[in-house]
Amino acid sequence: PYRTAVLTGPPRSGKSLLARWFAESGRGEAVDDAQTMDETALFHRWNRAQEQGTALLIVGGEPPWEITLPD
Repeated sequence: PYRTAVLTGPPRSGKSLLARWFAESGRGEAVDDAQTMDETALFHRWNRAQEQGTALLIVGGEPPWEITLPD
């Protein structure tokens, strides 16, 4: 129901290429290197996508990610 997917994996495995294709094909919005983004900014991107009904692909390096936001 959230229309959001998280794609992780090792470097040079095609994650950024897939994210670029996803966004350019008009399927939704993609956030690449999400693990390096400010958590609050990423949370706002997620909220905006939910409000607009836009699919969101969040791409990052291998887990685990340190997420400190209480939400």
